Amino acid sequence: MSGSPKQPERQFFDHQQVSRILLFGLLMGGFFLFRYLLGLYPYEVAVTIMFTSFVRFQWFNDIQAHKEHKPFLVNIRRSLTINPLIFMGVGAGFLQLTALSFIPDWFGTVPMSGELWMYPVELALLTFCIIEAI
Repeated sequence: MSGSPKQPERQFFDHQQVSRILLFGLLMGGFFLFRYLLGLYPYEVAVTIMFTSFVRFQWFNDIQAHKEHKPFLVNIRRSLTINPLIFMGVGAGFLQLTALSFIPDWFGTVPMSGELWMYPVELALLTFCIIEAI
């Protein structure tokens, strides 16, 4: 609200926003990762890893998206206070852990061992770093 209104003739999505959406979509798509995981694990395990990775991707995307033109790490205090409600959304993402632990059959997943968590954590951190660098 503190900024001036956008010009009506200006596009809703500018070039930078479209590029960011496409890049994040490609990173999140994970098609190549899924194929790689299928070569290592049974189908249900690969689906579980991808499902968990998508939730983690969204956590970082949500946190970074509200500070679109400045990196999150430049002013962490400001980044954490712009929209505190975003962290409620991240907290709601923990419901996915409940789905994996208590009702995996509903989602076609299996409980994940500690070793399998390296994929979602590393992928989410990698995506965060790429978006921050850009």
